Amino acid sequence: ALCGLAYASEVYTVSGEFSFSKADVIILSLYTEQGFRNFKNSTLPPAPFTLKIVPTLEQKKIGKVPFKFFSIPEGTYCILAFRDINESQEPASCRHVNLHGDIASYKVRRFSGNWDQIKFRVDKNISGIKIEFIDSASRNK
Repeated sequence: ALCGLAYASEVYTVSGEFSFSKADVIILSLYTEQGFRNFKNSTLPPAPFTLKIVPTLEQKKIGKVPFKFFSIPEGTYCILAFRDINESQEPASCRHVNLHGDIASYKVRRFSGNWDQIKFRVDKNISGIKIEFIDSASRNK
């Protein structure tokens, strides 16, 4: 950038692996703090901030699927993961979060709803993120 000025066109990738015990359609969304504060009452973020992942048979067997967000502007975000229980045919960005299912997030084993525990900075390409979906039924074992 000329004269040390950063341009809004600087974008990054955020990637990692999502682990699950039940094979469902998985929705991963990147939220800013403002979007996170009201995520239960809002539609999912638009592309490129929301990914819909349908695991292959092989991925279902091993219980892991890779993910990668592209063209993410510099900022502070959190990642929330949901399962699309009804597998709606609507675009992910038109739907509300399905709160009948569990929520998983990056940086904590169990989703707490606390922004400060799950936020992270994107100012470079980020890889190696691990998110694990813990089913409600298996939490009590």
